[in-house]
Amino acid sequence: MSLTELMRQFAENPVPNLPLSLTPGFGYPINAPIAETQRIIRAVLEDLRAKGFGGLVTNVCQAEYLKNDEEWFILRWLVQTCGEMGLRVWLYDEKGYPSG
Repeated sequence: MSLTELMRQFAENPVPNLPLSLTPGFGYPINAPIAETQRIIRAVLEDLRAKGFGGLVTNVCQAEYLKNDEEWFILRWLVQTCGEMGLRVWLYDEKGYPSG
């Protein structure tokens, strides 16, 4: 692909070409009320978008890793909210290496 073609594609639809931010945590207190957690996460997402990021790379919270139903709810909400905001999400597993 030529540079001219790449620039044309970016100008037509920049979101798929914008960088992702590595955001493994959002700074909300563990066991905070859901509404407060969502407010904090939304503020982070709005800040990322304002800074020109096209989305984020993240994982489920480390508290009771993969066993905390509330954190799974928050992760699902995060992915849905990113979709509504036009942000991409790349999920990864952070339970040691190699994880399975």
